[in-house]
Amino acid sequence: MNKNIFPLVKIEFINTFRPVLIKTAFVVSVIYVLFWLKAGPASFEVKDYLSQYFSVIRFAIILASVFILGREFKNGTYKYTFTGCFSRMSILFSKIIAIAGLGFICWLLQVLIKIIIVLWTGKGTLYNDIFNYELFSTLIIYVAVAALIGSFSILVTSISFSLKATMIYTLLLFGIIQFYAPIFIIGIEKAENIPFWFELIKISPTYIIFDWNDTFKFQIIQLIFMLIYIILFLGFSILILKKKDLNK
Repeated sequence: MNKNIFPLVKIEFINTFRPVLIKTAFVVSVIYVLFWLKAGPASFEVKDYLSQYFSVIRFAIILASVFILGREFKNGTYKYTFTGCFSRMSILFSKIIAIAGLGFICWLLQVLIKIIIVLWTGKGTLYNDIFNYELFSTLIIYVAVAALIGSFSILVTSISFSLKATMIYTLLLFGIIQFYAPIFIIGIEKAENIPFWFELIKISPTYIIFDWNDTFKFQIIQLIFMLIYIILFLGFSILILKKKDLNK
């Protein structure tokens, strides 16, 4: 990997926030949480507000992931990006690190929102509800989810060379399917006899993200599988792009 990858990461990180859609998604996420905060459902605890935030901010991560490599092919700049002084592996690593950095920003925003929620609702105390294990676990969750979605989008783009195809498949899996997954998952978990194949579902990215959104805690085995998915998606992307002629 090129030793100058970190300046490249900086450029990618800055470019991540340039699309208007990304900025809009962040604004909508905050407004959405403030709406729920204003409504103040009696049944809502602090975690419920944060779960709403996670559900919406995920679309900012999806959009950023789609554009992180997709814009290179949409604008035709991939010819210069992948044939310059940086290796293709370095470029892909810089992009996935930038997306993971976006996950870190989403986490920071969640911490600020959590402080506002605690102060507004009076549920809990700042110290006990902010500086606890959940502070660490949510950091890992946001970074892992961002890296997963980012690596998946990079793989789709590497195969299709299309921003549109990347948008469709990423939104389908992490937007639409992820949105309706709880209905399917909860329905099975409430059944008297849970099918044996459901254990395979429980190690899928969809189930893991659902569980993290519900509990804001991760199990080591879940994190291991998420890392495996990220490595596989990124690894296949590198292999595919290394074999393709990008000078055309």
